[in-house]
Amino acid sequence: MRLHSAAGTFFHAHAGQLASHAFMGRIAHTMYNAMIYSTLYRIMRHVPLPIAIALVVAIAIIGYRRAQNTGRAPW
Repeated sequence: MRLHSAAGTFFHAHAGQLASHAFMGRIAHTMYNAMIYSTLYRIMRHVPLPIAIALVVAIAIIGYRRAQNTGRAPW
């Protein structure tokens, strides 16, 4: 999660320079998300299903707790 936040911060710092227009920023962000999620999918294919389910549940719980504690969305 921390790595994703760091990558997201790095991306947003450069997205402002690359695409000043909001629509172009949204396209770049969508492409960035697709890259992240396709990489995660490739990794998760090799993880046994019970472990993958446990990871997803743990991430969901952590995100929910963060949202409750900080008062903002976890993403």
